[in-house]
Amino acid sequence: MSARDRDVDALRGFALVGIVIANMPFFATNDILPPMPTTLDGIANLAMVGLVQSKFFVIYSFLFGFALARQIDGLDETGARRARARARLWLLLGFGAFNAVFLFHGDILMLYAALGALVLGLERRDAPALRGLARWVALVGALLLGGN
Repeated sequence: MSARDRDVDALRGFALVGIVIANMPFFATNDILPPMPTTLDGIANLAMVGLVQSKFFVIYSFLFGFALARQIDGLDETGARRARARARLWLLLGFGAFNAVFLFHGDILMLYAALGALVLGLERRDAPALRGLARWVALVGALLLGGN
């Protein structure tokens, strides 16, 4: 087993702090009586989206993909590492479900687990099959978004 990369862990922690900051407005509001927005609220929201959400969510998503790619690179033919990667995705799904039900309704961890399972399932496919799948996904996405 290889040693953990402390720089990646530090960047992941930094991104998590930013995500907590980005989610604070959701934790601070009550759904019974929403506050009336003011001009200052609009400026604060613009700053939050521009300086926090658009940066930290991207960093964290990138790090998820990076870690998944490192796991896939380390897969062996025996299937032991594949089973470990699959177990980690199940754990992520369970943690995300717990978080979504009991802590925060805007949880994204379940989506990460589903996408990770999809990537893990597709990593043995050849390039032409992946290109065909990418074209199909792009076409379906364009059709679904075309009506909006």
